[in-house]
Amino acid sequence: MTYLIDDEVSDYINDLISSNSLEGAALGIAKQFLDKGYSSLSAKQLKILEAILPSESQRNCTACCAPIPWCEMLESRDNGGYCSWCSHQLEKQEND
Repeated sequence: MTYLIDDEVSDYINDLISSNSLEGAALGIAKQFLDKGYSSLSAKQLKILEAILPSESQRNCTACCAPIPWCEMLESRDNGGYCSWCSHQLEKQEND
């Protein structure tokens, strides 16, 4: 897996669950990961977990290419791939 699984990634997965963004096997695997940890997952489950997480290119802002913090990742997924600063700047431009 290309991720360092830490508290921020766990928080992102928890946000996905809370926002009802996951269903079926992905939801079950996400819950298992949070409850029992990374080492409890089979190879097949790890592939599904990896598919839940954003790819390396999705972890950078579409506009400024800066890394997007995990705490902003869910919003970024829904706003076209922008960090919060670029998203705010785009909204300001649209409102002017």
